[in-house]
Amino acid sequence: MKLNLPKDVSTRYVLAFSGGADSALLAFLLKEQGYNFRLVHVVHPDSKASKDGENIQIFCEHWAKTYEVPITCLRISLDQDLVKDKGVEAAERSARYQALEENLMLNEALLTAHHLDDSIETFFFRVARGTSVKGMRGILENPGKVPLFRPLLSIPKSEIQQLVESAAILYGHDSTNDNTELSRGFIRNKIVPLFVEHFGEKKFHASMKRTMENMAECSELIEDLYHIDIQSCRVGETGIDRVKFCKLSEVRQRNLLYHFASSLGSSLSKAGIEEVRKRLHSPKVNDVFTIGGIEFTIQKSLLLLNSK
Repeated sequence: MKLNLPKDVSTRYVLAFSGGADSALLAFLLKEQGYNFRLVHVVHPDSKASKDGENIQIFCEHWAKTYEVPITCLRISLDQDLVKDKGVEAAERSARYQALEENLMLNEALLTAHHLDDSIETFFFRVARGTSVKGMRGILENPGKVPLFRPLLSIPKSEIQQLVESAAILYGHDSTNDNTELSRGFIRNKIVPLFVEHFGEKKFHASMKRTMENMAECSELIEDLYHIDIQSCRVGETGIDRVKFCKLSEVRQRNLLYHFASSLGSSLSKAGIEEVRKRLHSPKVNDVFTIGGIEFTIQKSLLLLNSK
């Protein structure tokens, strides 16, 4: 299997390494195809969801020594407020990416071994939590925050398993992946297999891939519509023309408020957006209130947003 990654001599890749079949395959291919890279393994010592953490770290270090690849192990703690708000899985993911990004050096790009089944699981995970169209895009090829590549994203897990077995590549197994009490484990081991059994793996994967691509296009169109509306309604850096805004359809008003808040580094819930719309349509002026970390000031013909 050929990796289509840029092979610039000045670029070094940093692979987020779990020791599982997917990251073991990607590390093996990077080594085999002569890429300049190193491994980074993130350990969650205080996480109940990662009970095999110490053993997995030992295995990852053994793998790196066996295949003569440099490795760095990062031990991180979870933000307990984020755990309460988003759950263990989301808190771990956030802490993991933060640690990986902070570990990147000059001219280094991050690699993850996410595959097609990971993206499908993410789709169902977000749908179950009430996501937007944006959330139904699955895992993105390159989110854009840091240089990041996911070269296995279009490949099914079954194909990765076959490649690993045929090449006799050393890999480990995290028992956390079998835990159906965790949302992602439940989706992976209980929900997705039902679809695969009923529709067949090939057809199911093709349909889900097409659906996520469609959602990505829809998301892009929604953002394009926002840019059209904000260009028409914007006043200065943080102002919105109240009259023009109120002439938009309700769905476009919601879309504009959501994306404008995001551009200021904040996030508005659906309830927060409806509260802003309600106040905008009332006759009251000089109304000042705070929602989602943004201070809103409603004047006679203007809405001002100030991110705190």
